[in-house]
Amino acid sequence: MDAGKAQFEPVRGARGGHPAAATTRWMALRLGCASLGVCFALAAGCTPLRSWVHNGFKVGPNFEAPPADFAPDWIDTADPRVQHELPADPAWWNNFQDPVLASLIEIAYARNLDLKSVGTRVLQAQAQRNIEIGNLFPQSQTAIADYAHAQISRNLNIFNTPRASLPSQLNIWATGFNASWELDFWGRLRRTIEASEADRDASVESFHDALITLTADVASTYIQIRTVQERTVFARRNAEIERKSLELAEARYHAGKATALDVKQARSSLAQTESTIPPLLINLRQAGNRLCILLGQPPHDMVAELGEAPIPAPPPEVAVGIPAHLLDQRPDLRKARREA
Repeated sequence: MDAGKAQFEPVRGARGGHPAAATTRWMALRLGCASLGVCFALAAGCTPLRSWVHNGFKVGPNFEAPPADFAPDWIDTADPRVQHELPADPAWWNNFQDPVLASLIEIAYARNLDLKSVGTRVLQAQAQRNIEIGNLFPQSQTAIADYAHAQISRNLNIFNTPRASLPSQLNIWATGFNASWELDFWGRLRRTIEASEADRDASVESFHDALITLTADVASTYIQIRTVQERTVFARRNAEIERKSLELAEARYHAGKATALDVKQARSSLAQTESTIPPLLINLRQAGNRLCILLGQPPHDMVAELGEAPIPAPPPEVAVGIPAHLLDQRPDLRKARREA
């Protein structure tokens, strides 16, 4: 109490007012100094006052996508097979009109482990964004409640006062609430939220990139399986034809109408054709195992499960749009923009 009086006595002596009024003037002086410091900071800082207000009371410039030059149209724009409109169906694999391929891509979308891992990182980025938003609210909150009860003995009288004037019981209550947070005056927390939202969008684009790579790998592997199957059929047909040619050469040799050289040449051609079948079967097994991995399944005889079918035929026309649209469709470029 003495220190408090000594602190406010000069002000009261100079103004002749109440200590509460002196306290108000002292707080106003402190706020004025703080406002003057803010003005100096705005004048000397990297963000002018007009830009600070224009940016929504946030320091730093707002992000703007860097400009990029692109061609207004393709070189082969006059080709009737090239369509300039973007495809209406983003599921491009439906253009092959192969139900087996469509079912494989659906299975890969549901079971691929790499895609699930990237999807989990999207959830992680979303949770980090929610944490940054929570910093706008009080970061520390404390509630205090306390109660104490004391009973004084009637035989205790250390001040030599009448017993009737001493209280026999004491009840002490204490309650309180504390909350502390950082006032986002300069927009630092809001800029952090913007950055976390960009990180979340970048993780979403990473998911799209992984999804495009997955669907392309599944489609190319499936088409490779169908191609190797058809090549194997042709190789076996050629081997069967050359086997009959060998039988004919041997019959002509025994009849005296052909030489032993003709038989050796027919046998050599048959052996060469038959030697091309095992590598095709190996490629078929490897493609089947690769497809199992893409589908998130343990390796098994995927070829027998798929059965026989012709090679999917691509559509005669391709919808590509203009170069700018093609760039916007690339998730890696959209991810780079979010990271910037």
